[in-house]
Amino acid sequence: MPLDLLALNLLIPLDILIYLSLILGVFKARRGEATPRVEDPVLAFALLEKSLQKAFPDLPAGFTLREALSLAERLRLKVDWGRVQLALERYEAFRYGGATLPEKVQDEVLRLAAILPRGEVNGR
Repeated sequence: MPLDLLALNLLIPLDILIYLSLILGVFKARRGEATPRVEDPVLAFALLEKSLQKAFPDLPAGFTLREALSLAERLRLKVDWGRVQLALERYEAFRYGGATLPEKVQDEVLRLAAILPRGEVNGR
């Protein structure tokens, strides 16, 4: 009998930890703050572009990232816009100017892609 009680006393805290981590994961996913993990800067900016298109579905065909980011800045999202702009400059230097591909993905770019609203944004 004491062995059963010991096993029960060990399983209860384990169950609590499992359920707590599950609940925290659900809340984090609902807030939309799950930042995607992407290593390639080209893929990171492609992800940002898709998020911008979802947030602003009436963007014209052939829009530039700078145009779309100027709209996103008006949303007053909690993002370090200076870091986003710097990452964009480095990416454009690679894409259009022949500079080398940035080695590291800028985390703020991925964070912005994750927190942009889904669907049409009003008040542009």
